[in-house]
Order: sequence, then C-alpha cells, then structure tokens
Amino acid sequence: MMTGNSTARWFELAVQQRHNGRELVLWQWERRVENGRTSRRPRRQRVGVLAGRSLAVAEEDVRSLLGRNGVKELERHGRVQLTEPLGARLGVLFLTLRPLRRVERMVRLIEGVRRLADEEAYYWYAQCTVPGRAARGRRALRILLTGD
Repeated sequence: MMTGNSTARWFELAVQQRHNGRELVLWQWERRVENGRTSRRPRRQRVGVLAGRSLAVAEEDVRSLLGRNGVKELERHGRVQLTEPLGARLGVLFLTLRPLRRVERMVRLIEGVRRLADEEAYYWYAQCTVPGRAARGRRALRILLTGD
C-alpha cells in the first residue's frame, strides 16, 4: 500500500480508423494517490495524433520502436499499453512531428528522437507538455534536431 501523495502514470497507443485513413493516438493516463488512497478513476489526456503524411513518414520507426519494446503488432482498431520510457519517447515524436510539412525535416526529426537517451526523452517530453511553455519546448527541440 502506498502512503503519501503520488501519481501513477502510464501511456497507451491506439489505432483508429477514420474516414480519411488510419491514425495513431497516444494517451497518457494518471491515477492520483493521496494519503494512501487511490482515486477510483484514472484520468486520461491525449498527448498527440499521427495521421496522413506524418504517419506515413514515421510509421516504420514507430513499428521498430514498438517491436524493440515487445509490442508485436498493432491491430486495425487496437490499443496497447506502453512502458513509461517508450511512451515519453513517442510523446516527444508525436508532439514535435505533426506541424512539419517537409519530409526531409520529418526524417531528421525522427532520426534525432531515435538517438535521444531515455533521460533526454523524459526531459523533452516534460518541456513539450508544460502548461504555458509547451509550444516553446516543441519548437526548441525541432530546431535542435533538424537544424532549422
């Protein structure tokens, strides 16, 4: 039994079919523990979505990351729970890749995220999701990894 206050976090990746194609949606789940009591319902927050060109460019790398972390295959309408390091890394990728339009920048960003150490991925995930400063964190990482 946990005492004190803390938050349990985990990630989930969902595959959804839309009228204009398939998309991957990354969710972060949280469950609060206060004074040793666990809240009944976990809270979920959408981290990001990959669809269209972004998904086409990143899909092989996403599959490779998932495979190295024990996820065999995503079904057409499937959901899979992710480890926290993998969720943070995919979160960084989803958050920074979506606004890009040029494929060569997307590829450089994907390669840069792939090279991040787990600690760096956690750091950048935090920078890319902090309220009020997330846009600056995302832009800073895109500049760092793509050189633009």
